[in-house]
Amino acid sequence: MNTNNSSFTSLRRFWSLCIYIYVTTRRYISILWIKINRYIDQPDRLFVPGRLNLGNAKHNSITPSPYHKVVIIGDGLAFGLGDTGVVVGSTAGVGPHISHSVKNDPRIRRPWKILNRGDANTTSTAWLPETAKGDNKSTTAGKHYNAVFCQANGIGQDADIVILMTGISDVIFASEMGLQTSNTIPEAADKRHPLRDLPYPQEEISRIVQNIAAIAKSLRDDGKRVCVVDIPTTIPGIPNIGRGILRRLNQQMRQVVNQLNEDLDSTLHTEIRRNKEQNPQQQTKQQQEGTRFKIQYISLGNNHTLQLQEYRSFDSIYFNRSGYKKLALDLYDEALRTMMISVEWDVWKGAFSQKKNNHCTFQENTVKMD
Repeated sequence: MNTNNSSFTSLRRFWSLCIYIYVTTRRYISILWIKINRYIDQPDRLFVPGRLNLGNAKHNSITPSPYHKVVIIGDGLAFGLGDTGVVVGSTAGVGPHISHSVKNDPRIRRPWKILNRGDANTTSTAWLPETAKGDNKSTTAGKHYNAVFCQANGIGQDADIVILMTGISDVIFASEMGLQTSNTIPEAADKRHPLRDLPYPQEEISRIVQNIAAIAKSLRDDGKRVCVVDIPTTIPGIPNIGRGILRRLNQQMRQVVNQLNEDLDSTLHTEIRRNKEQNPQQQTKQQQEGTRFKIQYISLGNNHTLQLQEYRSFDSIYFNRSGYKKLALDLYDEALRTMMISVEWDVWKGAFSQKKNNHCTFQENTVKMD
């Protein structure tokens, strides 16, 4: 009897090893295939913002682009890992499906480019801005953020909208390294919160959530509209990480995003009161900016439709082509369409104001000549 049990245990271990080798091998082949085709479809050199040379490199400004940009950043979810529908010259993930929705939406009048710069091998630390690295000694901290948004050839410098999809890689890393009781996933996230509506104290906020908040705030302060997509809680299972932990991480994420938006409102109201008597027009402009640059929190993690096997990828963590299509449609309907219309309205409004000013200037010059 003991011999049979040991044989069965050995067979089960061998089978688990075979599955691990298969999933790992297929994962790396998938990453390589997606990267090659993304390079073919969206090479950086085609989307680097043009620059207006003013004679001083420090003050050279970015020239207006003939199209608007949505840049997707983050880990494997943003990258599109698991998307088996990638053919030569196409991209993975939600990007192609968002592009399709934009092209078929009569309310979107201007050209848009949906650019994917997610990286499957990154965690939220790699996307931290330089100002938020703090005492983080990781060699990858801030690397990808700088490459996309700070360097001279970064395609995200003139992005209108940024979609931030990260957190899954952090959770997987925490599971593998046994860090679920550290500040990566703090103990508070590993237990039920005593009161449902009670906010988490700052010291209990996960390092993952703190990183995401720092990235979103930096992008917002840089004048970009930001969508933060939460962590899917429909993952069948990551060792040592239950769905309850993922749900509580999302609660923390929603809390910090709401706090960032409240801080923005408070700052703008203070400035409005200060400048109310000096420049009434500035008050209206600041009120509009307060609404325009609020961070959008997109809760797609509890979409239980995506729990169906027909939407899962080979590793049961990420999604296949159908799953990413479902994510993209929900993301577009919930937030992106409204944000794109807002961007286009600002362009039309600016063009109308400039035309009106030019007309007034022409009339003044005509009167002077007479």
